[in-house]
Parts: sequence; C-alpha cells; structure tokens
Amino acid sequence: MLIRYYPERYEPYGELGNIYYFLHRYEEAGKLYYQAALRLHKAGMTKKAWRLQKALERIAPRYAKRLKQALSKP
Repeated sequence: MLIRYYPERYEPYGELGNIYYFLHRYEEAGKLYYQAALRLHKAGMTKKAWRLQKALERIAPRYAKRLKQALSKP
C-alpha cells in the first residue's frame, strides 16, 4: 500500500478515498480525504484542502467539521 511507503504524501490518501467514494463507503472515504487535506495544508496547498473540506460537508460532515477547525488555525 502506497500510504505505508509515502505517509507524508497527500496523493495516496486522496486516491484511496476516491475508491471508497465510488464504492459508496462514504465514511471511509471521508476519513481518507480528511488525511489528504491535512497533508495538502501542511504542504502549503491550503486552497485545495478547503475544496476537500467543502466536499466532505456532503459525504462526511464529522470530518468536514474537524477539517474546518484544523484549516482555520493560524
């Protein structure tokens, strides 16, 4: 699994999240998108992280709320 080899990268989390999303496993997809967004934010790609936060509001509100809090911190 790529996440094991590249835990700091956002791409593997986002791609695995896409797989779970297409399988209608939204809670699992949300968790992975949340992790991807945190890594995007850490890498200075905060705009992309905010876009994931908006998507999470529809499929995994719990993770959307947590991500909003994390992205709002200075």
